[in-house]
Amino acid sequence: MAKLYAKTGIKRDNDRMYFIKGGAVWSVKRKKPGVRAKGSKREEVKFLKKGEKLDYSTHIYFLDKKGDVAMAKRPKRKKSR
Repeated sequence: MAKLYAKTGIKRDNDRMYFIKGGAVWSVKRKKPGVRAKGSKREEVKFLKKGEKLDYSTHIYFLDKKGDVAMAKRPKRKKSR
C-alpha cells in the first residue's frame, strides 16, 4: 500500500513521463511510435523536501494520479541459487 510522501499538485501531461531522482520530480517527453527520437532532455518539475535523502533501497517513489509523490515498500527479492 502506498503512502503519501509529499503533496506537489503537479498536473500530469500524457506526452511526458515523470520520475523522482535526487530529491526532485523530473519529466521527459515520451517516445512516440513512428517518430524519430531527437534526444529528449529532462526538465525539473518540482523540488521536494530540502535536505532529506530518499531511501531507494527500501522504498519506491512515484508520482500518483493526483500528482503527488507517493512511496511504497520495495518488495523483497527471492535469492537465486
